[in-house]
Amino acid sequence: MRLRARFTVSWAMVLLAWVPALAQTTALPPPSSTGFEVPGGWLGPAWGVEVYDDEMFALSPRDPGECLALADPELVVCGTKKGLLVALATHDGSEVWSRTFPGSFRGRPVPAADGSLFVAGGDGCLHRLDPRTGVSRWEKPYCVPSPFVGEPVLLGNILVAMTMTEQVHGIDALARVPIWKFEEGLPRLLASEGTASPVAVGNDVLVGLSTGFLVRLSGDTGKPVWSVNLGTDVQGAPDVDATPVVRDGIAYTSSFGRGPVAVQVRDGTVVWRGSEYGATQALVTDTLVLVGTAEGTVVARRRSDGQPAWRARLSTSAVGSPVQVGRRVVVSGGRGLWLLDLRTGRPLDHLSMLWGIEGTPTVLGNRVFFVGNGGTIQAVDVLVP
Repeated sequence: MRLRARFTVSWAMVLLAWVPALAQTTALPPPSSTGFEVPGGWLGPAWGVEVYDDEMFALSPRDPGECLALADPELVVCGTKKGLLVALATHDGSEVWSRTFPGSFRGRPVPAADGSLFVAGGDGCLHRLDPRTGVSRWEKPYCVPSPFVGEPVLLGNILVAMTMTEQVHGIDALARVPIWKFEEGLPRLLASEGTASPVAVGNDVLVGLSTGFLVRLSGDTGKPVWSVNLGTDVQGAPDVDATPVVRDGIAYTSSFGRGPVAVQVRDGTVVWRGSEYGATQALVTDTLVLVGTAEGTVVARRRSDGQPAWRARLSTSAVGSPVQVGRRVVVSGGRGLWLLDLRTGRPLDHLSMLWGIEGTPTVLGNRVFFVGNGGTIQAVDVLVP
């Protein structure tokens, strides 16, 4: 499949489609609790590509697809809810290859040491691809009855991935044969929409469940090493739906009803807990833990004790996972892309988009890439150090 169009004037088209948003980069009302105005001019659109165009009358044009940016080869590989997996040149968005699979993608591809890409699909299959061509490196994919969600993770030669029914599969990434399977039972009814991807901890893996449990599984056997219930004393959904981020022996994750939470990976001891509703996957720096929330805020807490450092309220109903670009933070949401100062939380710029952004942007240098709601893949440069 060839992409329908690269649009060199795409950003003008996106902004014009929503006339009230034209002045948002310089004339937003103060969205921060600090009261600072948004100076604007620091988010520079680089290119955009339309990959499907049948969303104009969709009730919900959201696309949870995400991208992986590679330095060698210089590609950004993105999956979409339409089952399209496409590789574009990072410098200008020109198509290198594309493939269409059954089902949708709800996580980014994962690179392996040999250069392969592993992709978990909504078709219930794991795929191993050549990043330069998109050609399969397995004779056939590894498939199970339930759709895969989130991103797989590699533990040496063991590929670990989770399904929508919260089965965790460990397979031999070279031989494409199963090694172990973990299942706690069916997901909780009325679980939140988010998904926590499995994350490596040494030779083991951390998984979050809709029941509120964070579980450390043995990478060799898939047996639980420990589990901790992060859904206790939570009003609302207890789901651990924020992919853990591990740093210096501590895992930072969230229950949907309350987060973020810091947990010792050694034994599951809770170190501290935040109080944010719908906290996203965390951005963890030397001193701070940052999350977006379902209440339209970006919140930074001190890594040492979880005490608040700053809070920025943005003009959107929900904020996605923060990513770092130098001394700045980029976050996405239902009204586009924001740039904040990492140290203070001061909003620096806002780039409006017609339908917003559902997934988390990926970063390569000072450029961020993302799947836009409504069928686009876009690149934006951060023009401030």
